[in-house]
Amino acid sequence: MLQSALRRITWQSKQVAAGDFSQRIDFMGEFSSAFNSLVQNLMDTREELLHIGNHDSLTGLYNRGFFDAEFDRISRG
Repeated sequence: MLQSALRRITWQSKQVAAGDFSQRIDFMGEFSSAFNSLVQNLMDTREELLHIGNHDSLTGLYNRGFFDAEFDRISRG
């Protein structure tokens, strides 16, 4: 049973590393809390970095990089 749980945690860790922040663990007591907290912190930090990368720090408006990326996306259809 422990080996199965470790395999599951390993798989979930790989999913998180690939950007799937929906992974949660609901067994193994304190380890579950630590893992879930780590995943939540990664997700929050990622969203903060995306916001910083797409917005002007002074005005809070979208920056030129965002508009260029959106223009490219829209022009591709």
